[in-house]
Amino acid sequence: AISPAYGAARIRAPILLGHGEQDPRFPEKHADAMASALERAGRPFESIRYEGATGDFLDDRDRIAFYRRLGDFFERHLTGRSVAQRDAPPPASQRPIRP
Repeated sequence: AISPAYGAARIRAPILLGHGEQDPRFPEKHADAMASALERAGRPFESIRYEGATGDFLDDRDRIAFYRRLGDFFERHLTGRSVAQRDAPPPASQRPIRP
């Protein structure tokens, strides 16, 4: 099999690498190689590692933390807004007028 790291320069979309350090199918060295290849290619990416986790994120805390990060990642890259911007109250000029 050919590592996706070889094609890092062709990637155009931002990437979120989520990795469980005890993942038997995706060893840590492969996660490091992909992150290094994306960095060398100047591609936008974020990397998250979960100590002691497998790639399935069987621990509820890891799974919840990952999906929160994933949601934040999508929010930033698909809407252009940060989570803080999304959760901030609208400016006074955009608030509904109450009778």
